Amino acid sequence: MTARPLSTLLLLVDASSAEQWRDALIEAAAGDGFGVVSGPAPHMFEPQHPTVVISDDVNWTVHIPAARTHVFADGDLPATPSAPGSFDDRHELHKESRRLVVAAHVITEGATLHDRGSIAAEIDGVGIAKRLGQGARSAVESPLSIYADLPPKPGVSAHWPPHLFSYQSEAFIDGSPDIDLTGRPRMLLHGPYAFLPTGRWRADIRFAVDPEGGAAPLRIQWGKDGDFATSEFRVVQAGEYSVSLEHDWNEPAPGQVVIWLTEAVFRGHLIYRGCSIEMTAELNA
Repeated sequence: MTARPLSTLLLLVDASSAEQWRDALIEAAAGDGFGVVSGPAPHMFEPQHPTVVISDDVNWTVHIPAARTHVFADGDLPATPSAPGSFDDRHELHKESRRLVVAAHVITEGATLHDRGSIAAEIDGVGIAKRLGQGARSAVESPLSIYADLPPKPGVSAHWPPHLFSYQSEAFIDGSPDIDLTGRPRMLLHGPYAFLPTGRWRADIRFAVDPEGGAAPLRIQWGKDGDFATSEFRVVQAGEYSVSLEHDWNEPAPGQVVIWLTEAVFRGHLIYRGCSIEMTAELNA
């Protein structure tokens, strides 16, 4: 039985790494006679000879092991979209966070990282590629700032402003962080479904409530689908409030804040201020 040839994945995580490395990597691979593949990952990948894959599609990591993967990442992160957010903004945040969390995961599994400080990359069995230009990190504020360095370590944090979340409406997609509480028990807001890597994560969730002489019974949740840390309480006095919740991510998954009104009320108002997240600890394997 003939052994399958070893292929190498060169994963370009962000726009800066793609601009600075792609041509040099293609030249290094082509010069040694390897098959060179780029573009999205196929459903099946069974090369007939050694192949170098140069792509920004993290789905290639399904086909090529971490030990044969090189990750190129300059920490050039997508900026926080300007308010008000849209479904497209939230979808893009979800997609980009998945790319980054997969890149972080394969590094922890043994992939080689080439960050913004790297000048040259030695690819086993392929050759040496030299960066074309100087690596640079964007200075813009990003809701994915926890991925400025890969993999994320305890102490990294990010701010998720109100317009990244989804609010009450017929489809629970659009709406406003200024919410009239009058009505039946219901979900008030949820999101933003940005992927977080394995670790213990704290969310500091901020909002203002005016129960208008009544009481606002609230449930605040932080976690991932079907697995939340929860705080429940009744607000009877108008003011600014903050709830801190910690939760463990035993595997990468989209993070979300969910706020519920747990009983019907006749009056009241809630204004969501957004939240900040921080990785507080690594989890032992």
